[in-house]
Amino acid sequence: MQFSRYLTLLWLTVFSLSLPAAERPETSPAIATDSLSYLAKIELHTPEEIAELFERASKLLEGENGYSLGSPIAFVLHGPEVEYFAKMNYPEFKSIVDKAAQLDAFRVIDVRVCNTYLRIHNIDRSALPPFIEIVPYGPAEEKKLKEKGYVDF
Repeated sequence: MQFSRYLTLLWLTVFSLSLPAAERPETSPAIATDSLSYLAKIELHTPEEIAELFERASKLLEGENGYSLGSPIAFVLHGPEVEYFAKMNYPEFKSIVDKAAQLDAFRVIDVRVCNTYLRIHNIDRSALPPFIEIVPYGPAEEKKLKEKGYVDF
């Protein structure tokens, strides 16, 4: 009985490997892993859009029992939304900044700001919260992430 089971398994393995790739049966791994990395797609650059994206990210946090299990969602800011994070604007955009800080602390998001935007708009790095990473040029950072396989969030 044991020998016939091994023989059957061997035959199925040989047969499966002899099929062209398109005809091989689909299998799924024993442990499912979501290896996708996400890049927040920011189009309108409004407080409402940023708040909505953070809320979507927050739902992921709630779904993972309070902790991020994958790569954080990259938020590359290089438009007027950068100014929402400046200390002088904190009273007006407190809810957005606080939500970003919470999501960053739990590694749900990773906020990156364009240094070119900061320089053009005369915003000092020290005017931004410490959890924000500065990148040389936002559009180039987005392109680099897309080349690494990041998909729109």
